[in-house]
Amino acid sequence: MAGAGKTTLLCYFTHAPLFESCFPLLERLNERDNIAVKVILDARLPRIEAGIAKALAATKIKVKRQHRARIELLSFAAIKSADAVLSHSDPLAYRKASRPRDWYLPASGTPQIFVQHGLLQSGINWPAGALGLRWYSKLLLWWDEFDVAESAFIEDDIVGRVQKVGFIKKAYAEARELPNGKAVFFAEFKQRLLICTSFGDHLARGGTGDQADFYSICDEFCTQNPDVLLILRPHRGRQDADYQKDDQALLAKHRNILIMDRHTGDFAYNSIHDILSHCDGVVTHVSSVILDAIYAGIPVGVLHNRWPKMDSLPNITSVETLETFAKSAPSLNPKETEVYQIYGAIEQNLERAALAIERFMIDAKP
Repeated sequence: MAGAGKTTLLCYFTHAPLFESCFPLLERLNERDNIAVKVILDARLPRIEAGIAKALAATKIKVKRQHRARIELLSFAAIKSADAVLSHSDPLAYRKASRPRDWYLPASGTPQIFVQHGLLQSGINWPAGALGLRWYSKLLLWWDEFDVAESAFIEDDIVGRVQKVGFIKKAYAEARELPNGKAVFFAEFKQRLLICTSFGDHLARGGTGDQADFYSICDEFCTQNPDVLLILRPHRGRQDADYQKDDQALLAKHRNILIMDRHTGDFAYNSIHDILSHCDGVVTHVSSVILDAIYAGIPVGVLHNRWPKMDSLPNITSVETLETFAKSAPSLNPKETEVYQIYGAIEQNLERAALAIERFMIDAKP
């Protein structure tokens, strides 16, 4: 353990999703200054994610840069010396055989604090066969209450370890400017709608034929609404070969379609927050994009919704429902939705989560 002085919370930042999930909370903990926050950063990450470098530079969080191989192979001593480790994963519930840290953490005996990172997340409110059914983490910070009906697949008795803190992710850097003359192109349209898809996850959760319906809806909508720009962004910005042909068919036919790819082209390595600031509305499958948009003040419609907690939002299933959403978007207030009431105000949520961590770490320290 860390020994004399403040208790030490360790967090590894090895990729952008982990940073998005944990950084706002670490920043709040560092500001409160009741525990010591220590970050070990993959040295490559700031070179490909400029916003991460800027966010860390603006704080007083203690950061040590290491190469990824060192992080994975030589992390035991750092884990053992910490009083707790913060992560958006769990070495038992989300074990990866290729990641030594998932073996080091239980072996070290250092407790872990888990942070939810997805709205509809396997292991929390959705089952997945590849996951474990037991948890190593001693404190689990969830966005919503533990619901036995949603989480009945979990074998471990974690009810007492779960604490609802609300939604705690937020933009950690200023939005990037639109690249390469795209600002002029965007300005040519009276409205810009971001369409976020996650067909793989959606089909696994009971979708049937929605992909074909989706492309038909986009095709007809673009024909009927040439002054509205649709910006298609697949899950995490990664295009899938299964629907690249459909994307290209839309691009060839319509001027008011734009495809975003996180790894190539004008929007490479743009975050969801970078593009949200340039949109008038969002349509998405059930995912954390719903909350990203709502908390950014952007109206949201849900594409083929099958999740009861999102029933209060417009359900987009046809050209007509998409057009209705587009017309009503300017009058919608996202922070007056039932969804916002469920997941709470971010600043209050961060304070609640920080206090939960402090109590846990101080109580657990011998």
